[in-house]
Amino acid sequence: DVYIDCAKGTKIFYKGHGVLTCYIPSVKRGHNLINQIKEQYPNVSLLYIEETDEEYLTRIKLKHNT
Repeated sequence: DVYIDCAKGTKIFYKGHGVLTCYIPSVKRGHNLINQIKEQYPNVSLLYIEETDEEYLTRIKLKHNT
C-alpha cells in the first residue's frame, strides 16, 4: 500500500477517487482529529468511521464545488 507515515503511528492511505483512509492508533487522538477536520475543512465529507478500544479508522473525501 501507498501511505503517508505520520507522527505517533498515524497513517494516511490513498484509496482512489479522492478518498483517503486515516488510521489513528489512539481513540482520543482520532476524536480530536475529526473535530479539527470538521472545523477547518468544511468541504470534507466523512464517509466511514470505525472505532475500537484502541484505534480509530476513518475515510474522508473532499467535496468538489460545481
